[in-house]
Amino acid sequence: MTSLLLRCLPFIVISSFSAPPLVTHAYADEPGLTWAPELIQGQLANGLRYVAYPSSQKSDPFNLRLIVQAGAIDETGPSGVAHAVEHMVFRETHAHPQTVHRYLAQLGWKTGLQVNAVTGLAHTQYMIRTRPDDALNLDGAMALLSQLALHPTFTEQSWQQERQIITEEMRQGENVASRINSQKKAITRNGSRYVERTSIGTGADLARISTADLQQFYQRHYRPANMLLVVAGHLDKATLKQTIERHFGQPDNSQATPRPYLDLPLNKQLYIGKIQDPKGTSSRVAMGMRTAQASRDTLTGKQQSLENYFLRRLLRDHVRRRAQALPAGISNWSMVMDEPTPARLTLAMAANTHDYHQGLMFVLQEQAYLRQHGLDQTLLDELKQGAYKQIASYPQQLAKRQFAQWEDKITEALLHSGPIQSTERYQQHTRQWLDALTIEQLNERLRTLLDAEDRFAYFQIPGGKSFTLPSAAAIHTWQTQANSSELATLPTRPLASNKLVVSTAPAIKAPTLPALKFPAASTDLGLPQRDPQQPVVRWQLANGDEIVWLNRRTQGGQILVRAQAQGGYQNSRYASLDSQTAVQIWQQSGFDFWSQQQNQAYFNDKQQPHWSWELKGDHLDLAAIVRPGQLPALLTEYGHYLQAGRIADYVLAEVRPQVEQARRHKLSAQANAWQTMQQSGLASHPVAPRLASLTQPAQLGTIANAHLQAPTRFYLVGELAEDEVTNLIQTYLTPIKRQPALDPLPHPIYAGQQQTNIIDSTASGARIRVETRQQMNWTPEQAFVLSSLNPVAQEALKEELRLKRAGVYSVRFEMKLDRASQQLISELSFSCAPERAEELQQAALHILSKLDERLDEQRLVRLSKDIEFAEQYRLQDDNTWLHRMILSHQAYGDMRYLSAMPSLARQIRLTELKSIAKNLFAKPNAITLISRPAPHITQE
Repeated sequence: MTSLLLRCLPFIVISSFSAPPLVTHAYADEPGLTWAPELIQGQLANGLRYVAYPSSQKSDPFNLRLIVQAGAIDETGPSGVAHAVEHMVFRETHAHPQTVHRYLAQLGWKTGLQVNAVTGLAHTQYMIRTRPDDALNLDGAMALLSQLALHPTFTEQSWQQERQIITEEMRQGENVASRINSQKKAITRNGSRYVERTSIGTGADLARISTADLQQFYQRHYRPANMLLVVAGHLDKATLKQTIERHFGQPDNSQATPRPYLDLPLNKQLYIGKIQDPKGTSSRVAMGMRTAQASRDTLTGKQQSLENYFLRRLLRDHVRRRAQALPAGISNWSMVMDEPTPARLTLAMAANTHDYHQGLMFVLQEQAYLRQHGLDQTLLDELKQGAYKQIASYPQQLAKRQFAQWEDKITEALLHSGPIQSTERYQQHTRQWLDALTIEQLNERLRTLLDAEDRFAYFQIPGGKSFTLPSAAAIHTWQTQANSSELATLPTRPLASNKLVVSTAPAIKAPTLPALKFPAASTDLGLPQRDPQQPVVRWQLANGDEIVWLNRRTQGGQILVRAQAQGGYQNSRYASLDSQTAVQIWQQSGFDFWSQQQNQAYFNDKQQPHWSWELKGDHLDLAAIVRPGQLPALLTEYGHYLQAGRIADYVLAEVRPQVEQARRHKLSAQANAWQTMQQSGLASHPVAPRLASLTQPAQLGTIANAHLQAPTRFYLVGELAEDEVTNLIQTYLTPIKRQPALDPLPHPIYAGQQQTNIIDSTASGARIRVETRQQMNWTPEQAFVLSSLNPVAQEALKEELRLKRAGVYSVRFEMKLDRASQQLISELSFSCAPERAEELQQAALHILSKLDERLDEQRLVRLSKDIEFAEQYRLQDDNTWLHRMILSHQAYGDMRYLSAMPSLARQIRLTELKSIAKNLFAKPNAITLISRPAPHITQE
């Protein structure tokens, strides 16, 4: 279920730090920090450095990643130049004057899949991901990467086109979260270049950027001495260096561009700021401390990194324990240690509250508590024991690491964590540091962080609310007051005088669920039905339930369980919001035989199996992954939700403001227009009655029960004894009495084409959205075949709308064969400049109407290879088997789809695919919505 009422999490990252800049390493200066012998590393005469992992698996492909030490903080002119250069290198290069995009299309590669790039604040990365026997070998892929990095051509015509694409990218990124994060960054990274620049830049600066700006930035920063190359996969070690030399070794200035501004400056200050957006709703107080730390390319830095790990774990435990008794008015709190740059460490605390003075006092008092009492010795001992086990098992874990994981690890090492050491040295150093690590050492380090001279505080205010920031002197006075309080145990409630009341109540031990008590009922299962081709057994129960079990070994010997109750939030009896509210409160309320504290202790106990809940459009879905011995406890929890579930007053009271706000929420102009158009496709317009108020828990309980008590299908995947499964069913499932399922709402049926144009005052550009529907019988095989057309259509639309017309940054297209409605549904959407809406809409529909012309034997072979490649990984995933078992059972009542899985790619026939594609959009039954911003009126 799309979460309407989020359960409060005990540990939330409160700041939006970007990826850190690169570490400038000097490995030779400190003996002991050498790279692991399984890695190849070196440096060319021109300064380019490389690290490679040669896989011994001949079936492995290879990945390349080029890291350029240049990003937004290196710009000296208009903002956004670094990002614009990353875009432009995919246009013309010396070897590809017709653009790299066209070359990739000829290879059958896609940007975002086989080739990708990303610009950050401090560096830019270019990635190539290959498959076995791909279109390019290592030499060819290295040639492509060097063309991007060292041989682009910047032309005025290409820049004018790419500027339009970046404009559309900017429009997509404009939202409340991005604006608030920018404000947050301005406070948490105050005094640094990270505040002045964003990765993408601004619209005003984008209009100012010239090809000269691009060329200047490129020449200053895109030099081999500023580059790091990562190679991982099956490769020829003997020729690797020669291949790198051939494509990246041309003579060049071997000096890296100096970057003295990489680390945050540290000052003796308390920097105070306000975060507010007109559409923002969050209310929060935060305070953080910034300090220096040793870089991880030294032994000292790696030791501090280990200390940071334990501090994070211990602080997280402190947050969780403290969250069990928060003061009234503090809805949640969080603490995070983060490393915004390799040589800087930030410790921040935040409290969610509408009383900002109380929130600030709470944070200051928590800092005082940690200064006085520090962290938990018992938990440290437990963590250290776990760490010793991890060190001992490190060789086994290393042996399981795949080539793509090596690529990520090497990249992390180059950017942040320092050289990956040999197994022996890693184990030796880490054991030494663990042996010497004490709670006194960690508490001393924690106090050093808490007493840092460089501090910041921010107050996040909902839009439209006024607030005056406190002065630094006032905060200093309150800090002194908090530090002078004597805190005996975890503080629970501040008084009006801002002195603390301490709690001496002992922690509640997690209780164990009592046994279920069912009324007398038949437990006769009847004869199980066995599939002739798969090890699947099915039982049909007298109460309408079904149990389907695939007896198959899973990773770790776990059991995957799904329970799907008929009737989702799109039902004809209750309003969608009421169904979602009732089910979620029921889940969070626990059981009526326990107190609030006992329920919370039980659900916080991670040793016990618990269900995850999701209310979908047509059913209630409960899921769990457990050990075989945990199945009785899992089914006992399910049974108690049926027998002793409730709508708890305290949960209802907590979420009522959010629910009432959601009930009062008005749809946006786009959402309202779209809903109206969809309803026009219904023969009737059934509207389920909405609860008059949320004051009666019994009404919500009735709704929750209607979902939970409906006939249910249980699916299990895992290796078990059949008599064990039979006993579980007889004990926990056959006695259940069911209620009739909720009737689903009808699905729209479109006739002809309808289009609506609206003005959206909140938009900065035009938004086009098209949905087509046509009747088609659903089978899992047919759905699989039709899904293969999605990448073909996506590629065609991108080629036309972005590469040819330069009108969009991205276009979304998805076609699915829907089981519930027995319809083929396609959705197309993109944003663009308002004046180009009709042009690009017509171009998109024209491309889709000619989709069959893009299909030929060559493309079919490529599609089949893509599917086979994806399938070999899917079939290793236990969830794939569970999902497809469910589909097969829903379609046929047997397992023929499971039996067909190995040959799915071969079932796609060109003639059939072309026939489907030709008829999809020839005369589509569709609705189209075009929204535009309000026109700009010029005053004369």
